[in-house]
Amino acid sequence: MADPTTPNMTLTEPVIGVTVGPAWATETNNNWTIVDQHDHSPGKGVLITPAGMNITADLTFQGNNLTNLKALKFLANGSPLSTAFFPESIYVAGQDLYYNDNSGNQVRITQSGAVVGPPGSITGLVPPASVTYVSGDETFVFQSDVNVPANLDGGSITLREVTTSPNGITLSSPTGLPANYTLTLPNALPGSRSLLSFDNSGTGSYTTPDGSTISIVSNTLEVPAGGIGTTQLASGAVTSAKVQNNINLPGTNVEINGNAATSSYNNGYSLKIVRGVIDPGGSILEGEGFTCVHGSPGNYTLAFTQPFSGIPAVVATLTSGSLSSYTNIFTNSLATTGFLVATATGGSTSDEAFSFIAIGPA
Repeated sequence: MADPTTPNMTLTEPVIGVTVGPAWATETNNNWTIVDQHDHSPGKGVLITPAGMNITADLTFQGNNLTNLKALKFLANGSPLSTAFFPESIYVAGQDLYYNDNSGNQVRITQSGAVVGPPGSITGLVPPASVTYVSGDETFVFQSDVNVPANLDGGSITLREVTTSPNGITLSSPTGLPANYTLTLPNALPGSRSLLSFDNSGTGSYTTPDGSTISIVSNTLEVPAGGIGTTQLASGAVTSAKVQNNINLPGTNVEINGNAATSSYNNGYSLKIVRGVIDPGGSILEGEGFTCVHGSPGNYTLAFTQPFSGIPAVVATLTSGSLSSYTNIFTNSLATTGFLVATATGGSTSDEAFSFIAIGPA
C-alpha cells in the first residue's frame, strides 16, 4: 500500500512504523526535490495572499501585462511627480490624473472633474457640449447640446474677410460700462433702405425716411429742400449758441421776426453791414469786422476784416467837436477792403471821435 501525499505539494508522507528504511529514504529524497521547486504556484505550495506580502521596493512584471484588474487605485501625491525620477509614469497629484512621458513632458489628463484636451482645447468642454470646425464653411460651431447653439462670453471680437492677411474690424464694449445690456436685432431685413434704431429695452427696429423731411439718396442721408420747418423744430431748439458767428445767409428772402434781414433794390444781392465807434486816438469803442489805424492828426485808415464783394456805401458821423468850431469829417478812398477818414476843426486836421456804418454786397 502506497504512502499518503500532502494536498498542496504532493509530498509523500512515510508512515511511521510501517515504511521501511530504503523506502523512507527514497520518499524523503523525492520530497526534497519537490520542495526545491516550491514557488507557491498551483501544486507547488499554498497561493500567497495579500496578507502574506510586504512589498518594500519596486515590483517588476518582467515586461508582462497586468491582467484581470478590476480597478487601479493611486496614491494622491501632493504635487506632480518629477519627470526625471518618474518617467513613463501614470499617477495622481491632488485629485487629477497625470502622465510623464520619456521626453520630460508632464501631461495633465484631468482638471476640475473633466478630461483636459490637447493644447488649445477648451477646459471643461464635456458632452453634450461641443466645438466643431467645418472645413467646407471655414466655420467654428459652438453648441451647448446636440443641435443647440452655445452662448459666447469674451472680450473684443475682430471681424476679418476670409482671405490671406486681411485687415479687421474690432467690436468692443465701451470703457467703464456701468451695467450689462442686450441689443436685439430685428427679426427680418427691411423692405427698402432704412434706418436702424433701438428702444430703451435694446430691441432694434427699422425706420423708413418719409421722403419729405428726411430721405436716403445714393447711400446719403439728406434733408430735402423745405424739409425742416416749424413742425420739425421744437420751440427754442435753435439758439444763438448753436449758430455760427458772422453766418452768411444768402438769398433775398431771409427774415428775422417777419422783417427782411437782407435786401437790395437791384440784382437780389445779399447785403452785409459793418459798423463802428472810434475814439480820437483811433481805438475801437464799438463794432467788429474791421481794424483802425490812426496816422497823422485827424487821419484814420479803416480796413474790413472780410472784404465786400463790391464797393460799399459808407456814412461817417462826428461824435466830438461842435458846429461853432466848424468841426468836419470826410471819407474818401472807398474800396471793397476799406476807406479813409479825415477830421478837422476850423480848417485844420485834428483828432476827433466818430462813428461809421458801411453797407454793401456780401
